[in-house]
Amino acid sequence: MATMHPQIPFGHRPDIIKAEAFCSICGERFDFTNLQILEEQDGTTLLYIKCGRCQAGSLSSISFGQGRLQFLTAVTDLSQDEVLDFRNEASIDEDDVLRLHAHMEVDDNFLNQFNCSFCSTTGCKQIINY
Repeated sequence: MATMHPQIPFGHRPDIIKAEAFCSICGERFDFTNLQILEEQDGTTLLYIKCGRCQAGSLSSISFGQGRLQFLTAVTDLSQDEVLDFRNEASIDEDDVLRLHAHMEVDDNFLNQFNCSFCSTTGCKQIINY
């Protein structure tokens, strides 16, 4: 008898979803026993998984509707709790981007002030060149 997974919309099974899912940072195959469903709303499911090798988080939005599947993914250094805390915050607008760009033009050392969330090295070339 097939196991039902009611948290996945329309009866899709996690073993089908995970068939070709790899970490965008290190290429490790995801262990979907660690998949967290953060939110389901209006036909969209928000998923979070952390890579077992490099600990990079992946945040995905899956939408089902009108015969289509839309899948968007972003790599994040946020934990699943932080994602839930920040999801309702104000969006970044054009003025925010312009202010950041102006600050980067004035401060040649701007990016070197940040620690890489994947290796904890200040000014890591992996994060600067990403």
